[in-house]
Amino acid sequence: MKKQISFKTGITKIAQLLDGIGQMVLMAVMLLVVLNIVMRTLFDKPITGVYDLVSLFMVIVIALALANCAAEKGHIAVEFLVERFPAGIQRIIDIIMNIASFIFIGLFTYNVGVYAYAAAVAGDESFTLKIPHYPFIYLVCIGYLLLCMVIIINLFDHVKEVSKQ
Repeated sequence: MKKQISFKTGITKIAQLLDGIGQMVLMAVMLLVVLNIVMRTLFDKPITGVYDLVSLFMVIVIALALANCAAEKGHIAVEFLVERFPAGIQRIIDIIMNIASFIFIGLFTYNVGVYAYAAAVAGDESFTLKIPHYPFIYLVCIGYLLLCMVIIINLFDHVKEVSKQ
């Protein structure tokens, strides 16, 4: 019998996978920077385009880590005011905040996608290595799209909690 995976489990697994890829890219950035320092110091031959590569790779790291951070509740939450309210009011505030977050991040995601398309059409590229920007911008769009899905999951979880009361 085939095991069925829930939407929440699937999104969580994808977020963890992308976060793992982001961690590997971060390790590559660290190695690249150290190697560049060694090459510059010992041989007076820095690696060409390190600034371009580090900038583009950090976009990957951040974009791929967003959804997993949200899924694990790893973000900073300012709750000193909200935690003073009764549990029911806290859940309603959580629902409102998730709806607002979904709307704003959803609009942002859409606009990043539009910008990625415009960058592809315009032929935007990095200065030194001439690497096109648009794949990295699309990656940001994918990262934020996954973040939207995590927010939807959190929203449904909060609605379930409120409806049980």
